[in-house]
Amino acid sequence: ENGFPNKDDTSSKRSNDTAPPSDGSRSEENKRTDKKVSKSANPLTPNHNSVKEYVFVLLAGLGLAFNAGYANGCCLSGLLTASGARQSVAGFTGSYTKSAIALADGDTDEFQSAFYMILSFMFGSFISGFMTPKAQSYRIAPTYGPTFLLGGTFMCIASILAATHERGDHFFNFAAAANGIQNGITSLYSANLIRTTHLTGTSTDIGLFLGQLARGNTANLWKLKVLIGLATAFWCGGLISFWATNKFTSSSLLFSASLFLAIGVSLVVFLVKSLGVTYKQAILGSWEWKKALGKLNLVGEDGEPASEDFLMEVFDKMDADQSGFIDEDELFLALREAGLKGITMKSVKAMISVIDEDDDGVISKDEWRELVLAEHD
Repeated sequence: ENGFPNKDDTSSKRSNDTAPPSDGSRSEENKRTDKKVSKSANPLTPNHNSVKEYVFVLLAGLGLAFNAGYANGCCLSGLLTASGARQSVAGFTGSYTKSAIALADGDTDEFQSAFYMILSFMFGSFISGFMTPKAQSYRIAPTYGPTFLLGGTFMCIASILAATHERGDHFFNFAAAANGIQNGITSLYSANLIRTTHLTGTSTDIGLFLGQLARGNTANLWKLKVLIGLATAFWCGGLISFWATNKFTSSSLLFSASLFLAIGVSLVVFLVKSLGVTYKQAILGSWEWKKALGKLNLVGEDGEPASEDFLMEVFDKMDADQSGFIDEDELFLALREAGLKGITMKSVKAMISVIDEDDDGVISKDEWRELVLAEHD
């Protein structure tokens, strides 16, 4: 029924796994490699995650880069404080030099100011690392939502302090901490590709990739496009900040706080819509990738949850070439043919990205078994 092999057929099929490939056949390793190559042909998704997630992350990264450039421009304008104080809150190479010179010159106030700014940014990055101690590249962690919202709160505090002129220029420290949080998250997610608050490393990489491109190496072309986009967004943020600070003066950081929170909220909505977790789980970070798979609604034709044995037979049916691995297209077609309701390509892509522990773009039988067990916890 449904074209699935019976147990005897399955046993016979597996008994030949150790036999050498006949003439004209492919080895299991070659078949697996073929599947991996076919899934990695699109450079948009470095580890085979959905294009939808890639687009969301890219747009969020551009928004964060713009916001960092805007906030940095506002704080460097000298219009946010009565004293005309200027302070970078996005890049801190100058602060290291400034603190060293101030200490050597005996200017303890200037030294402390620069040193505390460095610590503020570092504290924001510390929060990102503390909230997500075991991040995986190109995979959104449950804690990213609440961490972003915390960063938005820091920027809100900075904007309120600047607008009310309370506590002098301490709002610089809160703005720096907010930028440290966002730069920490984007660095964790993208393996340091998307750095949204300072452009030293970004400019270096752009130069490197342009040099490689000039010699005919296009391997990093997609990265070059992303980095140019980030640098342009940051620059545009600084450009807009000029008019904003001249018009709104000390209240201009309120826009930055609003945009920061809006990006955090958009991440929460994205998680809810793409994974089916609740808003509470997305905000608090109280969901797990395995548990999120329980929202995929795998039910049989009778409306009851599919059994573990049935789902393992599904894998055997999909693995027609006995390679021991299946890709998203095979998974989607097989689940539909098996009569499972509620399955969409979006659900399958989410399943692949979650259960594919080694990020090779295909699912092994052991990984599939983990998925089935998660469904029946």
